[in-house]
Amino acid sequence: MKVYLKRMGCRLNQSEIDTMARQFEQLGHEIVDTAESADHFVLNTCAVTNEATKTSRKLIREFARLNPDGETTVTGCYAQISPQDIQVLPGVKRVVNNQDKEHLVSQLTGQAVEIYDTEPFE
Repeated sequence: MKVYLKRMGCRLNQSEIDTMARQFEQLGHEIVDTAESADHFVLNTCAVTNEATKTSRKLIREFARLNPDGETTVTGCYAQISPQDIQVLPGVKRVVNNQDKEHLVSQLTGQAVEIYDTEPFE
């Protein structure tokens, strides 16, 4: 599967997207740089400002327009507080709350992801 990852907002969202990218790659999936070449779009949203939520909705619609056959998964703070608003947007197949975010890659791929939370010792 070819996956396009995007984040809005804070450093935590960036770190989570980076982790998802490593997990997708670990399972043999490809991270792509453009929405047009993706099978799936994962957006890690922010809800700190109205502008952030507006931009998240815009990105979801833009992906659906650029890639009508692609699927979208939305997570993050905006997905946590307004899942019903997101679910009706074009192309959205899944809204993942913050408590389930660490399992997002497994949910999408159906493959078990090895989670490492410590650095290996020499």
